Amino acid sequence: MLFEKIDTVFIPVKNLEKARNWYVDVLGGKPGWKDDNGIYQAITFGDTSVTLFINQHELTLQRKYSLFSLYTASIEKAHEHLASCSAEVSDIMENGAKYFITKDPDGNCVEVCSY
Repeated sequence: MLFEKIDTVFIPVKNLEKARNWYVDVLGGKPGWKDDNGIYQAITFGDTSVTLFINQHELTLQRKYSLFSLYTASIEKAHEHLASCSAEVSDIMENGAKYFITKDPDGNCVEVCSY
């Protein structure tokens, strides 16, 4: 196979430090590579990462759908955890898998799923 995996998903944010703290403190990611100019910050989740980047264009920041999904073995526990961190969370839904949507501080949708 020529393409072996998805290396990273880029997520536009307005405030890199605030977003980094949310992805680390609330979602449990681990900080990775950060550029010297303070524009990019990678956050790792297992073998995959998301790369937060500063972007002030409002159209880029208006996300209606998730660009990626985080897997959890316990959807109810994940839902409770995010709600206890004052994160916006939808109800748990089911369509082949159980899932819900949360939003990061910039309003980017993040899906959490379990199957």
